[in-house]
Amino acid sequence: MSRYTWLLLALLVGCSAPASEENGFNRQEAEARAQAAWEELPARLAKIKAPEFPKAAFSILDFGAQADTAFDSRPAIVAAIDEAAEAGGGRVVIPDGTFQCDGPLHLKSGVALELSPNAVLRFSDRPEDYLPAVKVRWEGTVCWNWS
Repeated sequence: MSRYTWLLLALLVGCSAPASEENGFNRQEAEARAQAAWEELPARLAKIKAPEFPKAAFSILDFGAQADTAFDSRPAIVAAIDEAAEAGGGRVVIPDGTFQCDGPLHLKSGVALELSPNAVLRFSDRPEDYLPAVKVRWEGTVCWNWS
């Protein structure tokens, strides 16, 4: 075997030392903590409540949206979101049909976006429609990305 093979083997053996209290790992303590977490789970799940939205409905058609893929309905959808937020919340309803949206939608507190059963909301595939960049979290890392 070459010296590099021996070095690699030595590193692998050194890194795979058994867990023990000497290196800071206590198996019994870890198992007890895991069991306690499972026992807490039902109480934690009981605290989670589904969001509730006001009954008010805001159809995007009332704000000028058109079920036409050549027409950008984004301004109408944004206007409906803004109106719902100003009214204290509600549902922005996308009725049956295919609606084009050339850019991002930013929901606001108390506002739900509801698509009817035969509704399609088709977004643009042009990256420039999603600028300026916004700060986001991607796999735990804060970075700038499209909206």
